[in-house]
Amino acid sequence: RLRARRRLARGARAESEVTLPAILGLETGLVHLRQASLPNLMRVKHTPIPLYGLEELGLSPQDLHFPAMTLHEVMPPRPRARMMFTPDVGGSVQDRVAQIMSAGVAGKAGKILESGTPEQQADAIIAFLCQRGFLEQPT
Repeated sequence: RLRARRRLARGARAESEVTLPAILGLETGLVHLRQASLPNLMRVKHTPIPLYGLEELGLSPQDLHFPAMTLHEVMPPRPRARMMFTPDVGGSVQDRVAQIMSAGVAGKAGKILESGTPEQQADAIIAFLCQRGFLEQPT
């Protein structure tokens, strides 16, 4: 079992007891850790740490009372966010609009309609959309 003290509102403290294994969330800045002296650091650097397996401790995996792991859900990783296209700031307004319309891909470049009557421009837009497959060809 593990005993922990936690901070509450207005400086109050509460003591809790949990059974191990447990997951604890700790808040940084509550306790200032002491720094070890240099001779102690050098001595500990070469001190072996003994490792004991379950057999040496006389335990079996069933004695630890760990719950069996269950898989609840399998999900594919989230896709990476696509980079957003921004046009060159050095070009003219028409060039920047053309870059935005084509999303920066030269093969998809549109066409700026600068001249012609509104009817001619509307016909050119409809022809462009039909050519790209967004509209059906008029019969």
